[in-house]
Amino acid sequence: MKGGSNHAAALRALNAADYWEAPTIPTLLTRLGAALSTAHMGLRLYVAGTEGFIGQVMKVGTDAGISFLSIRTEHRGSLARRVSCVHCKGITENVTTNPATCSHCGLTLLVRDHYSRRIAAFQGVCIDAEVPGDVPPVEEAFR
Repeated sequence: MKGGSNHAAALRALNAADYWEAPTIPTLLTRLGAALSTAHMGLRLYVAGTEGFIGQVMKVGTDAGISFLSIRTEHRGSLARRVSCVHCKGITENVTTNPATCSHCGLTLLVRDHYSRRIAAFQGVCIDAEVPGDVPPVEEAFR
């Protein structure tokens, strides 16, 4: 996949049976889903990357029938979070602050530590629902 450090030459030099570089994460996830649909029982999956990327790959794997216990992960890179707004169900990518603004409905969200494997995102709830405008200062929390 493009982005980050370019390891393409080193990976090609390993002479794997198949090598493909995805242009985008959604393209990668679609192709992974197709590959896993023909996989054999007992397959294990290893994924390295940011929290958001790991969560999305795990969702594709579990949707294909791989137990989350058979998916090994290694966090690499930013701690930015993928946040799901509980109010509009929109997903905001690469959230580094708390509170954060929902990219879909514009609400100011408290980014909770509650993580949903089903949607591969952390939960975001309206921080000023009871007293509109009563919002704490924004702090960078997830580098």
